[in-house]
Amino acid sequence: MCESGTRALVDKKIYDEFVGIRDDKAGKILLGDPMDFMTDIGPLVHRSQAETAERYCALGREEVGAPICGGGKDRKSTRLNSSHTPTSY
Repeated sequence: MCESGTRALVDKKIYDEFVGIRDDKAGKILLGDPMDFMTDIGPLVHRSQAETAERYCALGREEVGAPICGGGKDRKSTRLNSSHTPTSY
């Protein structure tokens, strides 16, 4: 498998299993304070990164439809507009 932050290339033989595991795990990722050991992902470094994530989500919604999980800003974030939920289509 080859992975980047925006796509994964997965062999057809394991595709369905991979997607099921990925979606299950993505929906359970804990966003929060990066200094908290219970946090899986902290805020994005800059608001422009959150804007880029929003553009990718808009593109995903246009091309695929509603996300399986995620797809928006983290409303509980302590850093305004700098967190984005892990998203899977």
